[in-house]
Amino acid sequence: MNSTALRLLFVLAGAAALPAQYNLVVTNFGDSGSTGAGTLREGLLYLQANAPATATITLAVSGTLTLTQPLPYFNATTKLTLQHSFPSGRFTIDARPVSNGGPIHGLQVPGANAVISAPLTILINNGVGLEIANSGSRVDDVEVQGASQVGFNATGATNLVAKRISVTGSGGAGVFVTNNTTNARFGDAAAGLMTFVRGRQAPGIQIQGGSGIRFEAFDVALCPTGVFASGTSGLVLGNLTGPRSNASDCTGTGVFLQNVIGSSGVRTLQRADLKRNTLGAQVEGGSVVTIADCACDANASRGVGADLGAANLLLDTLVCSNTGNGSGLGIYVGNVATATVRNCTMGPNNKNGFDTFGGGINTGLRVEGGSASNNLAFGARLEQVRGLVIDGLTANSNIAAGVFGIGLDALRLTSSILRGNLGEGLNLAACTAPVIGPGNVVEDNGSAGLWLDTCGDAIVTGNPSISRNRFMGVYLLSSPRSTVKNCTLLANNAIGVSVLSSDDCVVGPGNVITATTGTGIKIELCRSGVVESCRITKCQGTAISYIGGSGTPAVRSTLVAENRDIGINLRSTPATDIVCCTIVANYRGVYPNGSYQSGSTQARVKSCILRRQVLDDYGTFDPFGVVLPSYSFLQNPPGTGNNSAADPLFAQEAAGDWRLKPTSPAIDACDPALTWSFGAVDAYGGARVFGARADCGAWERQPTTQVLTFFPDAMPPPGAKIDFTLQWPGSEAGRVSILLFNLAGPGSFPLFGLNIPLALDQWMTTSLSISAPLHVNTVVFSIPGGGTVNGSIDYSGLPLLTPYYPLRIWACGFVLNLPNNQGTQLSNVSWFEIR
Repeated sequence: MNSTALRLLFVLAGAAALPAQYNLVVTNFGDSGSTGAGTLREGLLYLQANAPATATITLAVSGTLTLTQPLPYFNATTKLTLQHSFPSGRFTIDARPVSNGGPIHGLQVPGANAVISAPLTILINNGVGLEIANSGSRVDDVEVQGASQVGFNATGATNLVAKRISVTGSGGAGVFVTNNTTNARFGDAAAGLMTFVRGRQAPGIQIQGGSGIRFEAFDVALCPTGVFASGTSGLVLGNLTGPRSNASDCTGTGVFLQNVIGSSGVRTLQRADLKRNTLGAQVEGGSVVTIADCACDANASRGVGADLGAANLLLDTLVCSNTGNGSGLGIYVGNVATATVRNCTMGPNNKNGFDTFGGGINTGLRVEGGSASNNLAFGARLEQVRGLVIDGLTANSNIAAGVFGIGLDALRLTSSILRGNLGEGLNLAACTAPVIGPGNVVEDNGSAGLWLDTCGDAIVTGNPSISRNRFMGVYLLSSPRSTVKNCTLLANNAIGVSVLSSDDCVVGPGNVITATTGTGIKIELCRSGVVESCRITKCQGTAISYIGGSGTPAVRSTLVAENRDIGINLRSTPATDIVCCTIVANYRGVYPNGSYQSGSTQARVKSCILRRQVLDDYGTFDPFGVVLPSYSFLQNPPGTGNNSAADPLFAQEAAGDWRLKPTSPAIDACDPALTWSFGAVDAYGGARVFGARADCGAWERQPTTQVLTFFPDAMPPPGAKIDFTLQWPGSEAGRVSILLFNLAGPGSFPLFGLNIPLALDQWMTTSLSISAPLHVNTVVFSIPGGGTVNGSIDYSGLPLLTPYYPLRIWACGFVLNLPNNQGTQLSNVSWFEIR
């Protein structure tokens, strides 16, 4: 037999002789080497020499084992169970005497599927407190104290479960997870157990590589970085239902995520307090990272930051307030792709609540809901972002603007509230094609509501309130081809809408501008500015003012009523078309004045209604002012030629209802040569042309398919008595009746000698705090031959509990009962707008 064969026989014989199971009960704290019966060292020396398949070491005493030399390592083929039988207390390994001489392990467990269920404390000054270096292990309760290089080290520890780890002292990383550890779980949220780290000189928790690592609950403080994760995937920090996690009072970042790859629908960091750090949380690179439900307060630099190419980022329900008492930012996002900031609270007392300083964001940034309020500069400061969408943000009471943007491309701001900011509600500079609306409320700001400087192709649309701003409602400066439409502007100071040096802009359709302290609309030094289908009423100054400019300005289908100064003022402007407008009850109607290019300033008034001005309907005193009326209704001076001095018969002049009665001579009376663009509307939103010709003035009588028509349907606050006419086809005479459904309420509805109580619906009951029982009144009569019934509605003295107008009150509906069981037809429901 050769020597190789002999060696193989000895090896096989030795392997066969190794025990499969080893058991030891530790009964004392002796440290006397291999002969120390009942000591921990005895068991570990045995494992080192014999490498059984499994081993159970039971700690039967609590107290302190002080090492005289490092504990031996043992073979990774042994599965170790380190358990205890003492009823209370902890087993402490004091490795400080030997670790002071050089780095050691307090305890190293290299074998797979190890279980450390004994409550264990390790005191160490140099080296690693506890290392788990294999798969499938479980650690229930381990404390490491002292200036160790690493408190707890998980190296390649696949499927590790570490329920409670506590590391204190001024050493290196508290918990270090490295070498492709996968599917490891730290903490036990259901049991209230967490990873606790204090006072380290390196990250409290450091994760290098690996995947599927979860820290269900952690509490880290007084470290340079609370949690630092790099190059890992599937990371989860925090829990949904257990104790909140914490990474606070760190000199650097609370949680730093570098090149972390998350999982769709899984929160990377959740339910954590990140307070009083330099940065609460930072995301650099990586993708599909979600940070949710975290309190990021009082951080010196920023609450949460993301940059360096992070993609598919979601920041959800974060609270980032009081960051450094005004020196820091609430949330910072720069140089990222496809990021969403959702339902976050960014204030108070940040410098800026939300910031994209430096920009570099090409597309896909969204801010959804949340608030950026009470900050010491801007609610949101946006720079160099393309395709930004802000929807449902509240930016209130910031010292500067609510939202400030520079260099933005295709911003969309919708359904947001910008209120009470000391500067502007929204201030944009050098932006391309922003869309502001629909649904924004921009009120009570110290400067303009919306200030757009060098923002070409801007669209301001569908905003229900741009009101009570102390400078202007909307200011367009050097912003050509912009549009303001379908907005309500109430009681702004100075100017409602100001357009300066902005060519080819359109104000309208659908704007309601009322009670402006100064001018309703001012268009200055612009080419071809247009006011289209608006209502400008009750301004303290001029309703519409054009100054200078070029091209062909125009005012079309617009109501200009009850303004204290001039209705439409043209100063040194090119010839301006004023088409199908109602200009009534102003101090003066149309006033062209000043020379234009050494010639006259001309107002070409076409198919308009001018009436009830205090001074005159169109000024004739300036030598350079020329008014050229045609097909118009003029009172003072009266019209000549194809103009008319006839009364146009307004619905209710005293009530401020400047629409036309059904019998008005201005209906179908406009210049037959006038043409209208597709979709043109009147000042009230109705189709511009009904019938063979358009109506003169700003209101177009609309078609109806209903059997009954009810007119008028408006009154001024706080209510009045309104006469009405109820009309249906004369062919129905003698064969129909009327059924009125209504509620008892203030006022009355006289009809054919009957005093019918006014109707109040549930909406009105809620708005006006009026309640009444439901009842039904039925009035049956034969329709007269002419098809007309006259009556009145009396809301005199109706108390109003809201300052907002118009206020729509649904009054009553009329139903025709057709004979011979032919069914019923509902008339137009009659309503009244208090405005």
